[in-house]
Amino acid sequence: MLRNAEDAEDVLQETFLEVVRSIRHYRGEGHLWGWVRQIAASKALMRIRREQVREAEAFDETTAAGRLGHNVGQAVDLERAMQELSETGRAVVWLHDVEGYTHEEIAEMMGKTVSFSKSQLARAHARLRRALEAGTEVG
Repeated sequence: MLRNAEDAEDVLQETFLEVVRSIRHYRGEGHLWGWVRQIAASKALMRIRREQVREAEAFDETTAAGRLGHNVGQAVDLERAMQELSETGRAVVWLHDVEGYTHEEIAEMMGKTVSFSKSQLARAHARLRRALEAGTEVG
């Protein structure tokens, strides 16, 4: 059932440990050898499933690493685009989009009106969008 002798030996050891631990649960129905074989088969199947899960996780990690690399590039692009904004625009974007402040709270902090906060955010988003669409170079 297993791909190599080392895995088979591991399963054999796991099987005998399980037999020793569980012998008191053996009900005497059927042959002892059949009960031991059932434990061995179960252990082998668990080993196969565990390997399949590891392979799937390794694939997912590779895929995620690729996505993470892409996301890191996007983060660098966004950071550079943010640097192109005015200090006020950058502050409003940060306070609203990152920190989660409302326009009312931002207006109060800056001593401005709510419409000022909204217009600054709209302008900053438009500038960011243009900068990101233009493909701010990552270098």
